[in-house]
Amino acid sequence: MTKINLLPWREKAKAERLKQFYLLLGFGAGVGVIIIGIWFTILSSTISTQNERNNFLSKEIAALDIRLGEVKKLKEKKQNLTDRINVIVTLQEERSSTVRFFDQLVDAVPEGIQLTSLSTANYNVTLNGNAESHGRVSNLMDNIDRSKDLRIPTLQVVHQQGKNQAGLQQFSVIAEQKHAEAVVATKAPVKTKRKKK
Repeated sequence: MTKINLLPWREKAKAERLKQFYLLLGFGAGVGVIIIGIWFTILSSTISTQNERNNFLSKEIAALDIRLGEVKKLKEKKQNLTDRINVIVTLQEERSSTVRFFDQLVDAVPEGIQLTSLSTANYNVTLNGNAESHGRVSNLMDNIDRSKDLRIPTLQVVHQQGKNQAGLQQFSVIAEQKHAEAVVATKAPVKTKRKKK
């Protein structure tokens, strides 16, 4: 005898398929949530590690800034000391150059020349005096040109004095001091010698 199934088997199969679909959907959603959670954890860990690195770098940069400030102060102190040393060297050079200048001036003034005044301004020396003749003034200028501390003598004024002065010529000569360049040249960093123990 043939058996006829009168139960709604199509609806039952459909319900079974729908149930499997929801199970797969729930499983996929769960896996997705787990993956998102793992990704979020890894991302949070990476951000935290990077923040720690940033904080470390910030501290190191701050420490380097402090050291750079100290180095800058040391450089300023060194420059101040160098400037003081250069001033001392310049003063010593000028002190000895004054004596040398007058020694050479005595040698530069020939016979027949009488100096009445001497003045200096901005390393220029002005010599005023009386000369027996133009030739004596020319000799003075040649001697100044050959001296070690004076150069470029320039004749400013030559004129005859009164009749009572026995034909003396009044003159004015300006010369530059070579020592001005020597002082500038000595303003290089000064090396100090260490004493041997």
